[in-house]
Amino acid sequence: MSDKKRKKNNVITALVFFALYLAGFELLEKLESPPAHIIRSSLDDYIPFCEYFIVFYFSWFLFLTVTLVYYAVANGKGWHFHKVLLSIMMGMVLFLFVSLVYPNGHDLRPQVTGTNGFAAAVRYLHSIDTPTNILPSMHVYCAVACMIAWWKDTELNAKRRWIKPLTGFVGIMIVLSTMFLKQHTVIDVFTALILNILVYLFVYRFLPKNYKKFNDILNFRDMLAIPNLLSLFRIVLAVVFLGVLIRYSGDNKIVIMISVLAVAAVTDFLDGRIARRFNMVTEIGKILDPLADKITQGALMFYLTTLRREAVYLFVLFIIKEVIVSLIGSRIVLITKKNEGAKWYGKINTFVFYVIMLAFVLWPDMSNVCADCLMVVCTIFMIMALFMYIKLYISVVRSSHKEGV
Repeated sequence: MSDKKRKKNNVITALVFFALYLAGFELLEKLESPPAHIIRSSLDDYIPFCEYFIVFYFSWFLFLTVTLVYYAVANGKGWHFHKVLLSIMMGMVLFLFVSLVYPNGHDLRPQVTGTNGFAAAVRYLHSIDTPTNILPSMHVYCAVACMIAWWKDTELNAKRRWIKPLTGFVGIMIVLSTMFLKQHTVIDVFTALILNILVYLFVYRFLPKNYKKFNDILNFRDMLAIPNLLSLFRIVLAVVFLGVLIRYSGDNKIVIMISVLAVAAVTDFLDGRIARRFNMVTEIGKILDPLADKITQGALMFYLTTLRREAVYLFVLFIIKEVIVSLIGSRIVLITKKNEGAKWYGKINTFVFYVIMLAFVLWPDMSNVCADCLMVVCTIFMIMALFMYIKLYISVVRSSHKEGV
């Protein structure tokens, strides 16, 4: 790819993502929702309001723009751009999801009565930005992500030693501004910093070590294959299902939820058939299809916890089982160099799970005895599948050891 075309693709990718993000955020702000969960920490009471920090708060937009433009257009091979954009994308997508399923806000904003330009700027900020959807703070997260991008550019820092202190100062002041302006709570800031650490470990540590494996799997052409687009669409539908469940209270709520599940079921049926019929089976598809299934199942399980308090234990079991099975599956792929997909016991467990969850969606007011029996059956099949996958993993490990000997 030519340098000019690469830069053009970088810019287009960033613009498309931010356009979609802003559209999603605006939709989120306008969605009907229950009263926000108020987030507050006792530490917030010790932090005074200071309107002068508005300068650093607004500098976030310039800091983010300069970082992305520089690494999209001016930086060598563009690898730094991919890292910083991926970091920002992961944080923002997770933020939208958290805001959708956990409506939140704070009540820290003071009455700004100052007559100087800084106070007027704060009043303007308050008029266009509501104190809702604040966890984790994207102002903090993106500022730190940009700061990391500059700090990890060793070649640039060797030539311009002032880059680290300057970007570090700007990043820190942006973080502080969110608290001194009462735009975010201490909790918002710390959750953003924790998210920064986790994403940093994935993007800057894990991905480079496994670049070849990911490069073989995550190629653009395979991502645009129809079965894979259907799997991605199913993930979106799972998020829509959660959004309707949590934020919508109309009379047709159940009808909408069932319709979303019906469309998801159709896409689940079609993606595998199309992949096999038209020879569109890809490695990324073998990951996306089960991932979409698990996210949809998680959404249904969350719905069940809103109907039955005791379903929380089943939800915890579901999460534990999926984490263990995912780790086992990834280890088996690394050992055997093959991704053979779900086993028969996993498919049976999935079938039983969907039948039971559909029963809860269609008859949310079923008797306690019937509900308990269905949850017990679901638990039994989950545990069975978990132990069968563990047994498979032990068998694969033993076989690999024998072959190694």
